[in-house]
Amino acid sequence: MKDNSTNIFLRLGQQYFGWLKNDITNKIHIALSTLFFIVSIYELGFSKLHHTDTVLHLIYKIYLFSYFALYYLKNFKSNFIKNRLFWLIKSAFMVWLIFFLSQSIAPISAFKVGYSFYEYINSFYLIYFLLGIIFLAEISKKINKLYLIKLNFALIIIFSFGIIIFIGALALLMPNATVGGISIIDALFTSTSAVCVTGLSVVDTATYFSPLGKAIVLLLIQIGGLGIMTFTTVFVYFFKTGNSLREQIILKDAFSADNPSDVFRIAFKILIVTIAIEAVGAFLIFMNISNSPIVGFGNKLEFSVFHSISAFCNAGFSTQTNGLNESFLRFNYGIFWIISFLIIVGGIGFPLIISTLNFFKALIKGYISKYLMGTVLHKYPKIININSRIALIMTGILLLLGTLSFFVLEYHNTLQPHTTFYGKLAVSFFNSVTPRTAGFNNVDMTSIGRPMILIMIFLMWVGASPASTGGGIKTTTFAVAFLNIFSVSRGLGRIEIYNRKIRNNSERRTLAVIILSLLTIGFGTFLIVLVQPNLSILAIAFECFSAYGTVGLSLGITGGLDEFSKSVLIGLMFLGRVGTLNFMIGILKNVQVERYQFPKENILIN
Repeated sequence: MKDNSTNIFLRLGQQYFGWLKNDITNKIHIALSTLFFIVSIYELGFSKLHHTDTVLHLIYKIYLFSYFALYYLKNFKSNFIKNRLFWLIKSAFMVWLIFFLSQSIAPISAFKVGYSFYEYINSFYLIYFLLGIIFLAEISKKINKLYLIKLNFALIIIFSFGIIIFIGALALLMPNATVGGISIIDALFTSTSAVCVTGLSVVDTATYFSPLGKAIVLLLIQIGGLGIMTFTTVFVYFFKTGNSLREQIILKDAFSADNPSDVFRIAFKILIVTIAIEAVGAFLIFMNISNSPIVGFGNKLEFSVFHSISAFCNAGFSTQTNGLNESFLRFNYGIFWIISFLIIVGGIGFPLIISTLNFFKALIKGYISKYLMGTVLHKYPKIININSRIALIMTGILLLLGTLSFFVLEYHNTLQPHTTFYGKLAVSFFNSVTPRTAGFNNVDMTSIGRPMILIMIFLMWVGASPASTGGGIKTTTFAVAFLNIFSVSRGLGRIEIYNRKIRNNSERRTLAVIILSLLTIGFGTFLIVLVQPNLSILAIAFECFSAYGTVGLSLGITGGLDEFSKSVLIGLMFLGRVGTLNFMIGILKNVQVERYQFPKENILIN
């Protein structure tokens, strides 16, 4: 009887809200979400913020509640059956939303847990955030349809990064985003640096941007670090009951999924793992700045969250003028270890992170089964494949090389202020980690000796691992090139490692990536030297390697570059993030493979 009553209720609900499935209603949703989003952006970026007890904000809140309530009821049964976790999350969100609306429209004294808490939940910033969520949800449904267009997938990635950079630049041009305004080229440079998780700055992030501007930069860093596909896929998965098989097949390779049905699960895992790691990092940073001159809980929280996200995404942006070389941070070795850990985890690659978490999850499950249920699990998920093993080994080698080099070469230079062995080791390790696409600095970069500068250029060029938040030519690319040298030297006709043969396609891509990266960086360096010959060629080359490797370290010339040089660096940052080879694949037409072969010929190579 109970089941029949539930089914009757669900059928009535589906009939009542069935009109939501019509195309007209979907268009109304898109139109309203776009309208409210534009109006809220105008309020936030161009006008003075008003108190929340206005008619406009009341309309916002009613629309928010109506949208989420109708969506929740429409998908109640399907969400409950398909995924209980999502159903619980959405149910908890609806409970919070009802509480939020009840406090906003008709405050009840019994609900007021405290004035500050009430003000927080009634904040217009939360309203704008939720309006943005709805807008992104509706737009994401349309963006994912782009994957069905018969375009080169690399071209779609290029366009997506370009669009986000353009929108970010427009957002930074809003009057309320900066303290005294910003030029178009500087806004474009900052947006590109944030989306491409580089960290190079032509203006001081700490003093030039308002809290709104810093929030925009942080959002661009997060989107750029994870990729637009991750966000749109998660939004579509969260706000829809499913996607077509064709969409799943197209997105399968982008997320390294074994099966098309795993795409949305992996995308959601990437987002959840990222948020969890960044939250832990922010908490640890917050605990390590308890005695710092940063005043107030909110300011300390802002510092912690900003640097945690910036570190995990390998961005290198800081809310301090001198970065981590500020007087109160210079000897805070705990901060260095925490940020180094976040950089390494962010740069190691999401497939390895998720595989490791799955292994520990299975391990815990195995212990529970063994000691509580008396059964033994013999199957555990595989963590390390050839790609992950190469990435881990190369990461370890580069970290060791960088740490020893900095410790030895800078012992009597930038390491002199650090009197203890522990301090010198912490600073050396940090400066081994940060050139590999992160870009934070805890020493004066202009004081570093030239030998170490050259090693940093090499570290910036190699960069992080594939499928990570970092840039560079990637550790696996350099490893395959290095293995190819040994293979040719030994007279082998193939590359072998761990009883596996590297495919010829990987060898060809490795050569192409290395040559294109050096040509691109060299051409960028030549252009800047051509227009600004007064600058040091070493400083320019360092800047170009930093831009292409999406690192963000500088020898102090970024702020003094003219508009043309800034444009060159913008191009290098963009190509470094999307990949020069991917860029060429996107713009060049694929040649149809013919079923014939020409006669072979040897080329003399000395």
